[in-house]
Amino acid sequence: MNRHRPEAGDNINNVILKNSNEHKIILDYVAKYDQLLQAQDFGLLQRQMTATVEAMLRDLADHFAAEEKYFFPAALAGCANPADIVLVLQLQKEHGVLETELAWISEKLGRAGSQRNTEPARDFYRQVAGFLNRLKDHARLEIVSLFPLIDATPAMRKKFEELTAANARGP
Repeated sequence: MNRHRPEAGDNINNVILKNSNEHKIILDYVAKYDQLLQAQDFGLLQRQMTATVEAMLRDLADHFAAEEKYFFPAALAGCANPADIVLVLQLQKEHGVLETELAWISEKLGRAGSQRNTEPARDFYRQVAGFLNRLKDHARLEIVSLFPLIDATPAMRKKFEELTAANARGP
């Protein structure tokens, strides 16, 4: 994933587009993983998963941190609708759950590779598929609910711009 931290002067639509591109990478990988799982090509699946999990461990935490620093506070600014607050809280909770699941997957990945086409390995791969589907659903929720909400609400948009300007100035 290519990390994008918003900068002063970034148009929210550009930031959302860049952030959405990161989400598209997730969606593409889920589709590829599903194909490999269906084909039961466990050798290729193991290699692809190892590379992807290593990249996700590096980048997912930074991606989530940027959303929590810029997008979530912006979405709460001037928020009059309790459903919007629930949305942000849900997304933030999902960040923690997804990070925990990814750490577990990373820990178990080597063991599954040595077992390849055994029932425990197939069960592990199904659990990874569940994780990827939850990650996909999370990304979709941000794309269809959070980003348009911020873009359509002047107070939220203003807060987003303030946060990115503060980031450009530094601590």
